[in-house]
Amino acid sequence: MDLKIGEVYQGFILIHSEQLQEVNSQAYMFKHLKSGARLLYLANDDDNKVFSISFRTPASDDTGVAHILEHSVLCGSKKFPLKEPFVELVKGSLNTFLNAMTFPDKTMYPVASMNDKDFHNLMDVYLDAVFNPRIYENKYLLKQEGWHYSLPKLEDELIYKGVVYNEMKGVYSSPESVLEQASQASLFPDTTYRYESGGHPEAIPQLTQADFEKFHSLYYHPANSYIYLYGKLDIIERLKFIDQEYLQSYEEITVDSAIQLQEPFNKTKITKVEYPLSEGEDTKGRSFFSLAFVVGESHEMEKYLALNILDIILVNMPGSPLKQAILDREIAQDVESSTTSSIKQNVFSIVASGTDADKQEEFVKTIYASLQELATKGIDKKLLESALNIIEFKLREADFGNYPKGLIYNIRVMDTWLYDQCPLEALKYEGLIEKMRENIKGRYFENFIETYLMDNTHRSLTVLTPCIGLEIERGKALKTKLEAIKAQATAAELEQLVVETAQLQAMQEYIDPPEALEKIPLLKLSDIKAEAEKSNYSVTTTNKVNYLYQPAFTNKIAYIEGHLSANELPEELISYLYLLSDLLGQLSTKKYNYFDLAQEIALHTGGISFSANVLASEENADEFVVKLSCNAKVLLNKMNKLQELISEILLDTDFTDKKRLREVINESKTSIEVGLSSQGHTIAMSRLAAYFSKAAAFSEQGSLNYYYFIRNLSENFETKAEQIINDLQTVLKYVVKAPKALWGYSCETSHQAQVLAELQVLNSKLPQTEYPEVDYKLPVPAKNEGIYTPGMVQYVAMGGDFKKKGFKYHGSMRVVETVLRYEYLWTNIRVKGGAYGAMITLKRNGVWQFVSYRDPNLLNTIEVYKQMADYLANLELSEREVLKYIIGTMSKVDMPMSNAGKLTRSITRYLLGLSDEIVQQSRTQILATKLQDLRDTAQIIASIMQDNNLCVVGSESKIKEASSLFNKIFAATSQE
Repeated sequence: MDLKIGEVYQGFILIHSEQLQEVNSQAYMFKHLKSGARLLYLANDDDNKVFSISFRTPASDDTGVAHILEHSVLCGSKKFPLKEPFVELVKGSLNTFLNAMTFPDKTMYPVASMNDKDFHNLMDVYLDAVFNPRIYENKYLLKQEGWHYSLPKLEDELIYKGVVYNEMKGVYSSPESVLEQASQASLFPDTTYRYESGGHPEAIPQLTQADFEKFHSLYYHPANSYIYLYGKLDIIERLKFIDQEYLQSYEEITVDSAIQLQEPFNKTKITKVEYPLSEGEDTKGRSFFSLAFVVGESHEMEKYLALNILDIILVNMPGSPLKQAILDREIAQDVESSTTSSIKQNVFSIVASGTDADKQEEFVKTIYASLQELATKGIDKKLLESALNIIEFKLREADFGNYPKGLIYNIRVMDTWLYDQCPLEALKYEGLIEKMRENIKGRYFENFIETYLMDNTHRSLTVLTPCIGLEIERGKALKTKLEAIKAQATAAELEQLVVETAQLQAMQEYIDPPEALEKIPLLKLSDIKAEAEKSNYSVTTTNKVNYLYQPAFTNKIAYIEGHLSANELPEELISYLYLLSDLLGQLSTKKYNYFDLAQEIALHTGGISFSANVLASEENADEFVVKLSCNAKVLLNKMNKLQELISEILLDTDFTDKKRLREVINESKTSIEVGLSSQGHTIAMSRLAAYFSKAAAFSEQGSLNYYYFIRNLSENFETKAEQIINDLQTVLKYVVKAPKALWGYSCETSHQAQVLAELQVLNSKLPQTEYPEVDYKLPVPAKNEGIYTPGMVQYVAMGGDFKKKGFKYHGSMRVVETVLRYEYLWTNIRVKGGAYGAMITLKRNGVWQFVSYRDPNLLNTIEVYKQMADYLANLELSEREVLKYIIGTMSKVDMPMSNAGKLTRSITRYLLGLSDEIVQQSRTQILATKLQDLRDTAQIIASIMQDNNLCVVGSESKIKEASSLFNKIFAATSQE
């Protein structure tokens, strides 16, 4: 493609172009002459194309207007006057990514697809949504997505409802979120960053329709936009479409959206905030500290890279000096650090959890003493090289899991582009890496610590302490406030609220007519491949050990995934299997202390991790295999070093260092504890499945039950230490052995023999001992549990095993899943109920579960679940609608995968006997789904719901109000 700088293409002038070797792309930077819109195109051969449009959206209060607008513009537009075009795209497009995101100072609307027609449709809907939304004529969008007074009847209690309102109640149920926002606000008291762009639950009801509209008209103009395109596409055709359909009608204006710099402080700012704990919980060791520094601006890429290196060195490696100093002094049970870049000024934070407020001074002193020692004595060069290798490996690998590469690059370029700097600088790293290598040779990092950490007065200390009953007090205060509002309202005002509540519900229940739905073009069934992708792995067997090879172009990286059989482990040691997976790689070995081991792993590999995994049979949820798994990646020239490190960890880990053992146990316990409120959906699903699945009952020993187990070890370590060591050594004996091992690997075919040889060497070192498999008699949680947290929202889960009811899996169930999630549950739980959403888990072995997420309701959600069968039985869909749901289902089936993801998929299919024929059968059934297939599923859903399997994680008051539904009610942090 020969585009010339200074030439105009479809209304866009090309102002800069250069080759970016780091992302294998030719970059083109344009400006739209008429409207002032900026546009960046990264041209390459990636078929997973990405489009986004972003706006600079600085907040001026805590009402969350940017966040609510992000939701609302996707609820209908001029060209697509539907109730929710976004949901229609989810239902019926082949997107590989479809979402919108609110940051502290920007709002992004990205989409991705590998299908050209689909990509065009996605662009069209998103561009019309941001420039021509229905928010001006439909006053109920703010009420639905943001907040409203809900009063169905005059005699009812007046309450707040709204999707974002409840979403942010969920966010602020997490102490980590409370700490993060308080810390950011303390660092930037004079800029937009002092506000919560997502919205604070107490401030969201202050947002008016006038301010809502004003925000859009002020910031959603092309002159304030950043348009991004990525991948293999016809750029001239795309420019023409954007120009003619959208930008031609605008004139360039000046939009005052610049983000201001915070003037530095001359001394540390101290902020104290509280978060809620439930009645009866112990507040000891439940406080948090965050010491945060502002270090330069986001476009200063060298400073940002240096911060990331120090982030790893100081805290985020086993034995990191600053973290170790805090742990040694028993100031906290866990320490983490992070570097924030997606705002105008970089922030480096050190966060301690599992501490007490009276240790605040010691926390700060220890940090500065550690920094002073490093600056004075110097940082070990090998440690610096290890940290740099971690970062370089990730940059070169560019593995972002299921996220399109182009999306991640888009987010990166906004780190400079948004602040009027060159977006391409955020993607360049070759020169920086080389410069850092040179910097390691001198005192660069020691000087950096002195200048930007020790002598930096632009810093804040945030202290977060627990408060028993705080959430109950807030709930009572809100109830009193709303009662007063209702009492002070006139009869006419109350009647109007009843009318508006009914009108909002009518809007939410409105069904778009066919002619409106057809405004969003739909792909044809012929646009989807009928044939499933064939497995291309091969398996060789040597000495009764299987080696699975997945060929792939991996850019000279070998991906390793090993699975050691754990089905022989005695039942009383199951929890220790999960503990073992937490400890491996974190403790010293015969050859290395744990700090040196971490350096070796970082210096020579792309990472080594261990986990305990339960793989349930595809046919029966009570049959399963248990594995101790090892995942690793390495450059091919370091494959020998990798196998040496893995064997060293598996065979020679030293469990007898009680001090280190206690540290890691405390870290794991605290990490789980902190996440209990935000992981309610995961806990609810795990507990629920354990009611009716033996495989899930085993997995549950690594979920909430594991928290109780590891907390017990932490609290009683002095008396249990010897038992812990002995039990870990026993588990190792049962699990780390050659028989029944499976080693998976992926690399180019030219290197297959090399990698296989190293894995065979590794496996040959393992003991040849064999043990009989155990028939586990696992404890099942008390059916129907109410598990309360200090949070403000619920996670309501129901489900069952349809195979135990005599039904079989059919591919059309995947389409039912799409119908329920994005129509029935979306409408009733999110749109009408005000929850953030609902999720579904469907497995071939019969397990089918439903869970709501950040849900203000409990009883209403249960009723929604119970009506699913009736909904399906009476489902009326046109052929076009059925096709739409099939397409939406296939977008998830055909989601692009990374090399590591493909290896995991192949191993899973092999272990569970999932053949190409079975995969093809399911695909064929999905593509052939008819309306009657969807209706027939009603009886399956009905049979599941008859069992009344229920688990709820949520607020104490909501759960206790519905106490008759539960056989057991307890706090998430208390032993059952």
